[in-house]
Amino acid sequence: MSDPLYRHHPASLLPMLAHSPQLVRLMSSRVSPEMIRYMVCQMVKIIRIEGEELPAAPGIPTPPQTPHKVTFADQVNPPAQRLMPLEEFITRLVNGANVQVSTFLSTLIYLKRLYQKIPAASKGQSAANIP
Repeated sequence: MSDPLYRHHPASLLPMLAHSPQLVRLMSSRVSPEMIRYMVCQMVKIIRIEGEELPAAPGIPTPPQTPHKVTFADQVNPPAQRLMPLEEFITRLVNGANVQVSTFLSTLIYLKRLYQKIPAASKGQSAANIP
């Protein structure tokens, strides 16, 4: 029987012994809300959307939004649709597509590269301006 430390990691050609135990544990975990908040903060640094507020700093929990009571007037004349907040969009995407931590963290590398290429004064277009 072979020693478990010399077994190969399923996502690597190297034996388990060559990998950091913390990194192996991180890669087998699920994407956490803190990771998503950090991603949103990094995205907001790259392109700021005019008229949108910056998200809360990572690690600081934010209270949930108060649900809006739908009235008869809202049903007859529905308000203009707004895009959902970026954090909620990413959370739904991560959960719906079952995104792995390794894929999610790789995205941060691409965001950092993008940040280095986009001019600092760049601003995104608000959803209200998109036809």
